[in-house]
Amino acid sequence: MHTGQTKIYSTPNLPVFESSAKLVDSDELKKALVSRKNSVAMDMIASRDEPMNTPASGLGKRGAESDPCVEEIRAGQRAKTKVVMRRSTYRSPRAVVVPSSPRKLGWKTQGEITRLLIVIMAVVGMVLLASVSKQLHMFHHVDSTLRSPAHVENDPAVAERDLHHGVHKNLLDHKKVLSEHWQRERQKRLKGQADLIQQKGRNDPPETPRMHVPNDGMLEDKVDKSIDTVKGKVDAKTDTRKRLNDGQNKMEGNVLLTTTTTTTTTTTTTSSTKPVSRMEKWPNENTKLARGYSGLPMDKTPALVGAKRGSIDCDINVNDLAYWNSPQGTRDEEFESPFKVEDLPGKAKYLTFEPDPGGFNNIRMSLENILVIAAVTGRTLVLPPPQRIYLLQDKMQLSDFFPILNDKFQKRIKVITMSEFLQREMKEGGYLYNVGKDDNDEATLLTLAEGCVQMKTGDKSCNKLNTILQRKGYMAPVKDSKNCFVFDKYAFDRGPAAVTSPRTQKLIAEFCGKERTPVYYTKGFHSPSILHFHTSDPNAYRLLNHFYTVIYFTDPKMDNFYKRFVRDFVHYNDAIFCAAGKIVHALQEEGRSRGDTVDGEGGGGYSALHVRRGDLQYKEVIISAEEWYNTTNKLWKPNELLYIATDERNHKFFEPFAKHYELRYLENYTKEAGLDKLDRALMGMVEIVVCSSARLFVGTWHSTFSGYITRLRGYYGRSKMTSYYSFRPRIFSMHKWQFPSGNYAAREWQSAWLGIDGDEYITQDIEPNGKSPIGPFDDIKLLKGSPPRPDHLARGKSGLPMAETPALIGAQRGTVECDVDVNQLAYWNKQGTRDRDFVSPFRHGGAKTRYITFWQDAGRFNNMRMSFEIIMTVALATGRTVVLPPTQNLHLEEDASTVDGLDHFYDFFTDDFRKRVQVISMKEFVVKESKPGGLLSLDDATHTRLDSLTNMCQNRRKSDIYCGEIFEKIAKHSNVMVAPFGTGGGFNNCLVFDGDVFSSGQVNPIRVKSPEVSKFCGTRMPIFWTQELSKPDVLHFDSFDKAHRLLAHFYNYVYFTDPAVDNYFKR
Repeated sequence: MHTGQTKIYSTPNLPVFESSAKLVDSDELKKALVSRKNSVAMDMIASRDEPMNTPASGLGKRGAESDPCVEEIRAGQRAKTKVVMRRSTYRSPRAVVVPSSPRKLGWKTQGEITRLLIVIMAVVGMVLLASVSKQLHMFHHVDSTLRSPAHVENDPAVAERDLHHGVHKNLLDHKKVLSEHWQRERQKRLKGQADLIQQKGRNDPPETPRMHVPNDGMLEDKVDKSIDTVKGKVDAKTDTRKRLNDGQNKMEGNVLLTTTTTTTTTTTTTSSTKPVSRMEKWPNENTKLARGYSGLPMDKTPALVGAKRGSIDCDINVNDLAYWNSPQGTRDEEFESPFKVEDLPGKAKYLTFEPDPGGFNNIRMSLENILVIAAVTGRTLVLPPPQRIYLLQDKMQLSDFFPILNDKFQKRIKVITMSEFLQREMKEGGYLYNVGKDDNDEATLLTLAEGCVQMKTGDKSCNKLNTILQRKGYMAPVKDSKNCFVFDKYAFDRGPAAVTSPRTQKLIAEFCGKERTPVYYTKGFHSPSILHFHTSDPNAYRLLNHFYTVIYFTDPKMDNFYKRFVRDFVHYNDAIFCAAGKIVHALQEEGRSRGDTVDGEGGGGYSALHVRRGDLQYKEVIISAEEWYNTTNKLWKPNELLYIATDERNHKFFEPFAKHYELRYLENYTKEAGLDKLDRALMGMVEIVVCSSARLFVGTWHSTFSGYITRLRGYYGRSKMTSYYSFRPRIFSMHKWQFPSGNYAAREWQSAWLGIDGDEYITQDIEPNGKSPIGPFDDIKLLKGSPPRPDHLARGKSGLPMAETPALIGAQRGTVECDVDVNQLAYWNKQGTRDRDFVSPFRHGGAKTRYITFWQDAGRFNNMRMSFEIIMTVALATGRTVVLPPTQNLHLEEDASTVDGLDHFYDFFTDDFRKRVQVISMKEFVVKESKPGGLLSLDDATHTRLDSLTNMCQNRRKSDIYCGEIFEKIAKHSNVMVAPFGTGGGFNNCLVFDGDVFSSGQVNPIRVKSPEVSKFCGTRMPIFWTQELSKPDVLHFDSFDKAHRLLAHFYNYVYFTDPAVDNYFKR
């Protein structure tokens, strides 16, 4: 055999490439194939002593018997000859024997010619097949697994179907076979696992090979993508998702063959004889840490280095519901708070608190604040006694809901019960030793510590114990509605006055808002041995707000650390997630059978609603089933599977939904989820988890139950476009990032989960805006809280109820003269009866006409408009006739020759306008008042000059047609005053109209310093409209001059002390 020359035969049905061909021994080939985990090649080796058309073979029946290479392969295997194995991307199971000697053909060997042809064919073939080779490999890999003898024996239906090996003539049929098979396989696996657990116990390893199939939806998604790629329909999202998940441990879509000897995966693993642990039996398939739409790129989340996704202790695998990390990243595990207290020798410092008096979710909100403060300060947390929770029947301890007594949590916060605390500290030398003659009844206090009732009086009242803690501890003066609790290192070391950074002060002010005062964590909180939170009294220091809206860290790294702390540690106990996971998986199985899919974070396959019908105090959000349906029906898919979490016991209430959708309730899963063995007090938590995994969720506004569902959806990384509220004015509230404000507890806020694995504050959306299935303007009725009032006079959100708007009586909406109907654009009214009859109390007396003249502002058009609105308001209030300035450049375009007048923009000359304000042009004024008996006494030359300037002038002093020349000539011949008003230069004032001041003629200092005037004018000097200002025949506003400029809005420059009059002029 010549080592320098090789010969490769090809067959019609086998594309063969030569890429770095390597000669190996048959035994060496077997070892190589084992290490590479190529199951197809393994089938080829296993078939050396079998017919090549067996089902286990990587070849189909076609072509196997007629292949001229087959006999040579078998002969080569028996003789242990050397073979050539192709190393191309397309992993064919075929290997071709090399003959013992070449045959000459002219001056070239036949082998050399063949090799040349093969190289040419390879180049062409690689170009044609490059786009599909990776997809074909996946099909071969899965197909070979399905065709294995053990597998076919378990599922004969697979052997009956022609999967068209290699050529894949019918990919849709291929996908259908795979989908049907995995569904059958999943059912068998779940049943087999349950039987195995019963027979062997949870910690024993399985003795027989079993197939572990990851998420069916993930496999189906991969098949779909393969089909699309083969057809040339490559989805760009595939590449994006791949980049986002680089560097993470990805398990979805792989088929793992687990046996007691060898595991066929990406690497070779040999099982040991040690018992299989819970995590080995139920590996966490959801290992992604980025959390979908809520996360950041891995290079921006150093806190995740070393972290792993958490797991859930359950008799089936529900780890996909674990949204927390366990362990946390290396940095978080090593973090130590700079605010940590130092325990005295042999003495701990404690944090005690009273639970909120409301329902469970109110208690949870308050508890999250307490837990964060305990974690920050390093104090030992004392749990209050077990007590009955509102709407829950039995006395419950907080550890019944949250894993706060396990070892992992205890490393973060030392937690003890009230009984342990009393036993420690009522001893001699303890903080509670000899607390008082009446209080030192140890037996009574220890009995209360085992369970008490939230009542002010009575033998079982918690109040006696709370009173002792309030008296012996330092009661934290933090109330959620009045304060925000700020942790700043400078304030802690040196006091609040040390916080001098303008940026930090701005951030604190933004977090606390106008309605709350910051309370800084100082030595006053740090020093006491017992820090007590009196949170059970709504009138005292209740903390009924989300922790991330009450507690603020000026260091963003620390702020995000404690948001991660709540996410990763303050979650429900495993029993709750185990039961919820069984319901979620059952819903998703049913959803898949109806054609729905599950996303990469394990959500979807059904949608969910939380319908609150009970004692919610906000009655406006308790709506009928018809309104629920009308608000949400465009969100759901046709005949979609809907899970309804509700306190409505009569399911006939949901008849409007039942007509169109498949409805499911908690009681439908009593046996399947083992709910009959679970404490009834935990049912609400189970439903929260179920709703958080739905494709879409619609909740009840103001419900903390619904709110917590939206937070969990954020922790899972669900899109913001998948959460809604049924209350129409708030239906899209979760679709836009908002800084927490107002009624904080009415909802959850995105700052709780967006980007919290990073080191910076998140102040805007991470997820791009999407399109809602109903769209914010798809049905405008959704945005209207009530039917429109008559003639649309109320103006939506800007208006008042008709009973509070007497000025609108008799009013009509305005109209627009146009060749088409555009009246909907008319925002003005034909005013009501009262406004039409109104007469200003500041009008001048007498029949003689008095005027206002003015020069337009030197700025662009909207600056002119602002100044003009002030002038028109004064004219309307005083009854003066407005004289429009001559036509001049309005700075509407760059061309200085483009000029026009203000009367081209406003309807000054309609009858309605003239009834209120008379407007004339400057030419009309000169003509009228230059007549005998008029204000002006002009010679012919002056009259001719003014007549020319009134046609057009310029506001440039050096111009030959300077507008100021008009005023100078008028001032020589009439009683003229320049109005002492302005917003710049030597003037900075506000104009005040007060009826008493005007009628008396005296400016009372008390009125000048009145609270309402001071509030309106601020630092500006108030100028009152008096009789003196009313006397001049011409009041001139020299608003072109910098000192007299009126660059302000009319409503924040002109003030009427009578609010009815003030609103009249705004109308």
